[in-house]
Order: sequence, then structure tokens, then C-alpha cells
Amino acid sequence: DEPASKKTSGIYEVCGITDGTATFELQTKNTKMKTDDGCNYAVYPHDAAFENGAFSYEIPDTYTYTDVPSLIKKSLMVAKVATPADETSTVELKFTNAQSILRLCFSAYDPSDYPQIKKIKLTSSSNYLSGTAEVKWNGSTPPSAVISASKQDAGKMLTVTLDTPQTIPHYASDNHAEVYLPVVPVTFPEGDLTIELFEDGKEVPFYTKEIYKEVVVARGAIKGIKLTMGTPPDLPDAELVTNTSELNNAISNGKTNIKLSAETTYKLTSSTNKTLNIIGPKSATLDLSGVRPGSFRGSTLTFDGIFIDWGPNGNVYRGSDLASCTFNNCHIKGIFWGYAGHLYFNNCT
Repeated sequence: DEPASKKTSGIYEVCGITDGTATFELQTKNTKMKTDDGCNYAVYPHDAAFENGAFSYEIPDTYTYTDVPSLIKKSLMVAKVATPADETSTVELKFTNAQSILRLCFSAYDPSDYPQIKKIKLTSSSNYLSGTAEVKWNGSTPPSAVISASKQDAGKMLTVTLDTPQTIPHYASDNHAEVYLPVVPVTFPEGDLTIELFEDGKEVPFYTKEIYKEVVVARGAIKGIKLTMGTPPDLPDAELVTNTSELNNAISNGKTNIKLSAETTYKLTSSTNKTLNIIGPKSATLDLSGVRPGSFRGSTLTFDGIFIDWGPNGNVYRGSDLASCTFNNCHIKGIFWGYAGHLYFNNCT
């Protein structure tokens, strides 16, 4: 399901576009449509080519959306194939989708910090996003479209230009700027996918986001990526701590929301079965080099805006058995060895 409007950046899946049925009246003259006449499949887009047991069609690398409704049109150029027709005058075609859709949603903690979106650029370092897509259809197994890497038009970038620039809404509202992009079924590894936003007349993006989480887009699925831009506001009841001792005392006293001071280093080694939201400026450093297996067992931790230092890399498994751990707008040094049930890196470096 789609996340609540107040949720920060995340990746999710909404209802799919997998299958459907359409009924057509055959418009034939003095003859019947027979499967052995070569009319034994149906394809959308209509201009797809069929050869050697596969059909192919072009996925462009550039789209122009002319109005707001087109931004959310879920059926854009999504390839569908159908089971063979029969010889009756009314033919029921059971379509199955060969492609998938990416749904990109944007909001901001402070929309006044950002211009309107004129252009969106999606780049993959290892997967093809445009070019000649091929689908091998045997009439039974649901097929998936694959972009042919051997073709010269294969590309790893998609660009969407908006005729009407879109304003980025406030994250707590019920609205968000969004766009749907057709893609072939694909798995983007961690750090493989980058999203850039441009304002009108500018060639340098005003916002760049590298997705630090694997994104699996299954056949017939709508995979959503929701980005909340900027720095989250201060937690209204956050307790300001000025040193490590005050930090540990606040945690021991059951404080949930804690704010770190600028230009200060704090050392945290253990906090089990806690819910903590720790915020602060980038100049605040949280030293987690002393964390060991079980240090955060059962805890739900959120870090916003601070510098995280895991210490020297090694074979120490840090932070295992976390219930959840989220890093928003953090600068992270070192490797996090852990087994978080839910682990998220949003707009981190």
C-alpha cells in the first residue's frame, strides 16, 4: 500500500497492472479469423514487430507530459500480450503485461527551499531503461520485456519534461508531485539508481538522489519511490544534550526525542528495546564504533541530519537484532554491520 502522507522517503509497491481481459467484436468480411492464419496473438503497443517467436517495440528515452493528468497515467506505453484468438465472432483476449511502472513521488519539508520541477532524469549505472524491448511469448508463461543490449539504441537514462512545471508540495499535505514511468522488469542494486530534478531553463539539477536500497520492479508491478526533500523540522519535545553523559542519561530516563549540539561528538554503545529519534546538525558526530552484537537489540532507531561514525572497518557485527533503523540526511563514515529488520538510508552520503 501507499505510505501515509507524512511518511518520509521510502520505496513501496501499490496495486499492480498484471492482467486483464478485453472483448472485441471481429470486423471481418466474408471470412473468419483462424489461429492458423497467423492472427493468433495480440500486442500493445500496436506497432510492435513480430519475428522468430518474439515481438519487439521501442521504449523511448525521452517523454514530454503535456498536462497534469498525463503525469499519473498508469498505462503509458506498457507492453501487453494476449492469448490466441478463437474463431467466434466475439473474441475474448486475456492480456498480461510484459512491462512494469515506476511511480516517483516528491514532497518537501519546506517547499519554499525548492523551485518547480520542469524536468526529471532517471539514470541507472547497470540497467537499460530505453531502447529496443523484446518479448518472447509462448502463449502460456507470462513473458517479461527485456531491452536488447546489443542494439545501438540501448540506453541507461530516462528523461521526462513537464510542459507545466510542478510545485513540490509540503510533506504533511495529502498531495505530492508525481510521475509514472514505464520500465521493463528490472532489479536496481543498492546505489544503482539516481534521480535528478531540474528547474526550467537550468541544466544543473537542483536535487539529486541516489537510491541506497535495492529496488525490485517485478513484471506487472507498480513500484513506488517516495522522496521527501530537505531537512526534517525539529522535534518539538526533543531534549537538547551537550555531551555523552547527558545523551546516555536522557536515554536511561526514557526520552524518545533527543537533539545533539553542533560541533560536538557523542559516543553511544548500547540501547536495547528503545525507540529513539536522534536529530541534529551535520557538525554533530555520533560515534558508534563501540557498538557490538546485541547493542541495539529490539530497538527502533531514527537518525536525522547528523554525522555517523562507525569507526574502523572490521569483522565486528554491529547493531544486530534491530527492530528498525532509519538514517535520514546523514553523512555516514564506515560500514554498518547489522541485521536490521527494516534498514533505510534516505538522502545520505
